[in-house]
Amino acid sequence: MSKSKKIIDNPTSAELLKQFAAFESLEALYKAFPFARRIFPKMEDAFNEFNKIKKQAEILEAPDQFNERFANLGWIAYESMNMEVMQKAINIYDAEGKGPAEQFLADSYGEETLKWGILRFNGNRDFRKRVRLAELAREDYLAGRYHACVPLLLSLLDGLVNDVSKHVGFFAENVDLTAWDCIAAHESGLQTLASILTKGRNKTNEDAISIPYRNGILHGRELAFDNKVVAAKCWAALFAARDWAGALDDG
Repeated sequence: MSKSKKIIDNPTSAELLKQFAAFESLEALYKAFPFARRIFPKMEDAFNEFNKIKKQAEILEAPDQFNERFANLGWIAYESMNMEVMQKAINIYDAEGKGPAEQFLADSYGEETLKWGILRFNGNRDFRKRVRLAELAREDYLAGRYHACVPLLLSLLDGLVNDVSKHVGFFAENVDLTAWDCIAAHESGLQTLASILTKGRNKTNEDAISIPYRNGILHGRELAFDNKVVAAKCWAALFAARDWAGALDDG
């Protein structure tokens, strides 16, 4: 991703970085003039607190770091994703490789994550209509019936995007999944994910896959899609789509 296309350049993050830069300039002036410390002795404490906050704000870089490592594997960062999970996945990827990192991410989509993810469906009319089916998919997923939940989740994703966009589904060639100031709907997010999941699968494949290729799965060409990693990626895409829909609602 070029610098101009990073998530951290979204307006909300960019404004925070701008404020940090201004405060750093003030700190530099304060340290450059010793008399300022005598006039404003308590400013030293303020700058110390600022540096702690600045360290914590490094989390703003995590979505870009996550997408750089995982987008091509079928995972993307999104607003409601647990930031600790995101950062830990990045760390595991860098230390141990993509296999352990993907397994960690898949395991993070457990009962609690699904519970709260589906609960958020109630805040959007189009998602709310599909809570019943999402709950059925959750039951199948938690029971390890990935052969049942994956096709259902893919169909929910397609229909939801169609209804929210009032144009085309998630897997259409001309779908627009971008939105202003949104992590999930950044061009490195859902838009990139859609292009990966819609890749053509022109030969019947009996080997296990790790990406939920929609065409291959729903057209019966992928015969070993029924695994936790594929299913977890479907949930992740669905929850990211919920954040995209929320961004559109907010204008």
